[in-house]
Amino acid sequence: MTGASGPPRSVATEPSGPAAAGPPGLAPAVVSGGTPLFGVTVDDIGHLGRTVSALAELPDRPATRIYFDVRQPARYYATAVRRISRVGAVIGELLDSSDEKAITVAGFQARAESYLHALGARVSIWEIGNEVNGSWTGPYPAVAAKLTEAYDDVAAAGGGRR
Repeated sequence: MTGASGPPRSVATEPSGPAAAGPPGLAPAVVSGGTPLFGVTVDDIGHLGRTVSALAELPDRPATRIYFDVRQPARYYATAVRRISRVGAVIGELLDSSDEKAITVAGFQARAESYLHALGARVSIWEIGNEVNGSWTGPYPAVAAKLTEAYDDVAAAGGGRR
């Protein structure tokens, strides 16, 4: 596919050079040559074929943020993540702010570990917190504890550095 301004630009394809030296087992979050990142959010994978087709038609490879419903296990999203990762980078939203109060710190840690294990090799960017300063998310110490757990889990899986 060719964009209006020249050859196609990639977000997370087969990187090379220093930027490619990422952790083993996790997809690299790479924007080559300072290319702007174009992103979309998918909150329903019910029409996956149409979604993937639409993403593939974009002139630049998008970064697609997938909302992982708090009521769904990681395996529910395996096919969607695999297919979407073929046409662009995947951003995995571990927990939406509207679900923040519905899960304990231990429950969120178990969720993060499960999603990392099942989907980590195809997710380029892990969104460990969503609207974390929102007044509806609960007491900040609890929100901060969840963020810390998710960060630590992603970092332990090779997806971050302190």
